[in-house]
Order: sequence, then C-alpha cells, then structure tokens
Amino acid sequence: MARLIGSATLPLFTPHTIATRAELRDELQRVRVRSYAVDDEKREPEAHCLAAAAFKMDGAVEGALSVSGIACGMRKVDRPC
Repeated sequence: MARLIGSATLPLFTPHTIATRAELRDELQRVRVRSYAVDDEKREPEAHCLAAAAFKMDGAVEGALSVSGIACGMRKVDRPC
C-alpha cells in the first residue's frame, strides 16, 4: 500500500477532498478500524457514501456494498439540512 500511496495523484474535488498522502494514510487506517468507509462530500458536494466489504465464511473478500445519498438524506444528527 505504501508504494501505491507514494505514487498516488490526489486531485481536489471539494473542500473535503483528502489532499495529502498523510490524510490518505490516516483515512485508510480509520477504515481498517471501523471496517467501513465514509465519504462525506469528498468527491461531490452534498453527496455522502458508506461502503463496506462483504466477506465469505473463510474471511476472503466476496464483494462490496456501497450506499450513496444526498447530504440531507444521510445527515448526522447534529448536521441541519
């Protein structure tokens, strides 16, 4: 992974986009700990996404599931629309 991150281009799409390799490493670590990824307007304004891997019984990755929606439809309790 270090080799991929070291050569990754990080274009900015919104003010929330991950802008540095250090931020990317930190985000990947949070994903590992939580077992799911969160995209809060990192790619598109007002778009939120949750994603998680689907595993087989032996622990191998079978696929992934992603749910996307607009910010107000997936808002945090303390985030007014």
